[in-house]
Amino acid sequence: MKSISTFKSAFILSLILLVLSSCAVFQKSAEKQSDLKDSSVDISVKGLEHNFTVLHLTDTHISVYDSSEAEYHSFARRMDRAYPVTRHYLSGDSATPAVHLQNILESAGSHSADLLILSGDIVNNPSRSSVAFVKKMLDETGIPFLYISGNHDWHYEGMPGTLNQLRDKWTKESLAPLYNGKNPLYYQHDWKGINFVMIDNSTYQVNKDQLAFFKGQVKRGLPIVLVMHIPLYHPNYRENGISTFADPRWGAEADENWQLEKRERWFDSGNLPETTEFAELIKQAPNIIAVLAGHTHRNSIDVFSETLKQYVTASTAFGQHRFITFHKTN
Repeated sequence: MKSISTFKSAFILSLILLVLSSCAVFQKSAEKQSDLKDSSVDISVKGLEHNFTVLHLTDTHISVYDSSEAEYHSFARRMDRAYPVTRHYLSGDSATPAVHLQNILESAGSHSADLLILSGDIVNNPSRSSVAFVKKMLDETGIPFLYISGNHDWHYEGMPGTLNQLRDKWTKESLAPLYNGKNPLYYQHDWKGINFVMIDNSTYQVNKDQLAFFKGQVKRGLPIVLVMHIPLYHPNYRENGISTFADPRWGAEADENWQLEKRERWFDSGNLPETTEFAELIKQAPNIIAVLAGHTHRNSIDVFSETLKQYVTASTAFGQHRFITFHKTN
């Protein structure tokens, strides 16, 4: 656990980066995020015990530099430099992702948020300093949180190993404090009548254990909110070229970034059978009321049926977030 002085140093360093980067602010126009600016959504649930609100955060892309992890800096260099300063998606104000996150967390109380949902890419790589920095910010809110990893959280670019090997190593060795003792690949949390099911699909695939766990949760019968980093494939994504979970195009030929990210290439054979079955179960199970995801850095609401919508929240590194209120209905 880092000392308070270390965290102060991290904040100071963030401010220094802000000043140094002021003439070269990250120019992606908030990554050309969609015009959909909704930061709040209401979901009606039959038989709900009480109304409550969750705050969905995703893709904060936090980096904290610490000399104690110098041996990993060569693996972290590209992503540590990817989001030094960003423009707020509404105000246009320039700040570090850490500042945007802090401002959102400070607003959680005024919105009476009962629970924080973090759907991955919270840190740019599995730096212990970055994880400790984020964990401290979350703990200071006093609001419980649920976390599942994204494809960057556990990935040091260029480090030898398969995707599954690296994820297993770093979720245990660095990201563990964010899981609060839960299984990094899958777990659930009952909250006021809703079953929040957390599934790690950050390799774009799920395994047999994850599928079996999910089937068991569906059988319980409680309303389910499924949280994953990578959104479930929807035909809308075919039009804009975004690769998503259970995308029928997924595979080696569609993997455009494996060399840039210095990682194992996607399978030649395409999606695993478990992934395809998992995706079909999401769409068919009557008690899944919502899917929460991130990854695309774009806001969207994908409609799969009259009862199932997927809420993809844009990057919190640009100040994006979503308050979701679950309402009791007869």
